[in-house]
Amino acid sequence: MAVNYINLPPGMLERLFPFHLGIDKSGVVVSAGSSISQKCTEISGRGLVSYPVDSVFHCVNPKINLSFEEIKQNLNLLFLLQHKLHSCQLRGQFVYIPDGELLLFLGSPWLTTTQQLEEMCLSFDSFALHDATLDMLHVHQASLNAIEDAHLLANKLKQKNIKLQERTDQLRGALSTLERIQEGVFIFQSDDSRITYANISACDFVKVTKEDIVGKSFLSIVDHFLDEKSRNELSGFLAQCCSHDKVKADIDSHSTAKSWGCRLIDHGTEAHQDRIYDLVLQQVNYNEGVRTTIATLRDVTLQVATDRASRRNERMDSIGALASGIAHDLNNALAPISISIGSLYRRYPEQSEIFDLMSMSVQRAADMVRQLLTFSKGVEGNLVQANVQTLIDEISRLIKSTFPKNIDIKVKLDSQLPLVFADVTQIHQVLLNLCVNARDAMPNGGTLAIRAFSRQVDQAYAAQINSVDQMTPGHYLVLQVQDSGMGIPADILDKVFDPFFTTKSSDKGTGLGLSTVMGIVRGHKGFLQVASALGKGTVFTVYLPTPNTPNTPNTPNTPNTPMGSASLLKPNIAGNGERVLVVDDERRIRDTMHSLLSEFGFTPIVAEDGAEGLLRVTEHRAGLRLIITDMQMPNMDGLQFLSAVQRILPTVPVVLCSGFIEEAVESRIKQMNGLYRLNKPFSEAELIQAIKLALQLA
Repeated sequence: MAVNYINLPPGMLERLFPFHLGIDKSGVVVSAGSSISQKCTEISGRGLVSYPVDSVFHCVNPKINLSFEEIKQNLNLLFLLQHKLHSCQLRGQFVYIPDGELLLFLGSPWLTTTQQLEEMCLSFDSFALHDATLDMLHVHQASLNAIEDAHLLANKLKQKNIKLQERTDQLRGALSTLERIQEGVFIFQSDDSRITYANISACDFVKVTKEDIVGKSFLSIVDHFLDEKSRNELSGFLAQCCSHDKVKADIDSHSTAKSWGCRLIDHGTEAHQDRIYDLVLQQVNYNEGVRTTIATLRDVTLQVATDRASRRNERMDSIGALASGIAHDLNNALAPISISIGSLYRRYPEQSEIFDLMSMSVQRAADMVRQLLTFSKGVEGNLVQANVQTLIDEISRLIKSTFPKNIDIKVKLDSQLPLVFADVTQIHQVLLNLCVNARDAMPNGGTLAIRAFSRQVDQAYAAQINSVDQMTPGHYLVLQVQDSGMGIPADILDKVFDPFFTTKSSDKGTGLGLSTVMGIVRGHKGFLQVASALGKGTVFTVYLPTPNTPNTPNTPNTPNTPMGSASLLKPNIAGNGERVLVVDDERRIRDTMHSLLSEFGFTPIVAEDGAEGLLRVTEHRAGLRLIITDMQMPNMDGLQFLSAVQRILPTVPVVLCSGFIEEAVESRIKQMNGLYRLNKPFSEAELIQAIKLALQLA
């Protein structure tokens, strides 16, 4: 225990001071020199440590008890201790060590008689304490303290070295990360904009090596990418950075560093190779009054394309919903006129020219309505396995014979083109519309190229394609129409698919061509891409899924859809009083249908919605032969009405009248029997044909 108190290694105190005793506050010996321990063992057969000191010794001079407190009160005296079982004595002095409340007895060699003391010419009272021994102990303790301080200092230095190494490793890791990131990083001093560091991406951006870029002016590198406004702003920002007054004020106030940014466009040799970057400059620290600036350059080409496509799709969805509503209302407005033209012609044959004009106008309006529906949601078609090569051959022959001779037409097709599920008429319309647009973009002539090839699109490639819609991976047949014309300005490129948007004069275009193209492509579960640059031309790319693509549409099992133009002849149908229920929320259509069915010899019954229609079905269920119903109605729509009718009168045929039916509704309708389709706006002849098919009339 004493060893701990005076900070000596184990055994050191016993070896240095063979004649010593260490006594704790309770009077127990906690340490003893080797000579004392050996002598006491010879006398009593036991050592000293762990035994009370007064059980072994008594104090001869002065006459006091060997208790801790009494010894402590007489520290300045010389003590003579004698063993209780032997005449041997020890002379010495007690030293008090505050740490741990320890009394340390430092003695002389054993004395057996008083004569020995006299022979040494020393009297007891004049006996000097082992001052040199105490000084030695203090010096030793001081050296130990110095060694301990040195160890502490060494440990502190070691910890600092460890932290410094950790910091160095962190900086190396950060520098390594900085080298690998995709963003370009330039570091330069603001006073002269000389670059002191550039990572790999930054070097790739300016297409020079690290050795060549360090020391160059940052302004000289980005100058040709900036417009005049951004160039002036950047110069002003750097001038503010290197202002000594400004720097000092910022240091004194500990203000947050300023930043500045702009967008750069790196124009490539082709339109699709243009890259867009965000440049951000940040003042990061001060170095002896000179501010250091970090410039980061991030490629945002894909992000801009994605944001642009997202905004375009949101706009398209909004316009599509509006177009669908307009088309529905136009259908309802045109239907009574289209149905009534035949009756008007028969009543007023002398006005046939007026009715012909009405018929053509209605047909033209109906075509525009179909184009609106095609844009908004796509239209149903007769999807079959089609060979697009044959279709392109027909298109190329047509445009070569009709387009101006100063347009060079080139067709390049892969030898083995895959089949696609498509409506041939609609794909013909897509290619023709794109070719006509290409022709109009080259008023002074140029090159029009049509290409077709197959492509496997993986996830990475799909993410890079700047498509109107988000593309999905799969196998596609790719159709391209490219011209070398004027190109489309970037500010209107996203609007070319909007219905009624056109840069042509009103007598040359309605603005529905490209919107129709997009609707048809969407209807085929395909994707449409456009790339253009002023003076370099435009390329439209259509991706049509092939049969092994997961989202390829199946060949639909569509009900019969009678087609035909408005007939002005006498109707070739004669009813025999059969009851026909007409359900439509438009009063004009109900009235027109009532009049026409009566003229055909049928007994018409009308209802303004599905709920009233069910009442009429219940009232006339015994004699009801046919139901003609609209699909979009308030209260109870056509699908709900049909479901109820199928349970009440499953054998009565139904003619569905609608300009467009949602895909989910269409799939449910296909599961019902006895249904026939009639697209709004329909003519008298189409209505007659639908009734004849439904009632199986000759």
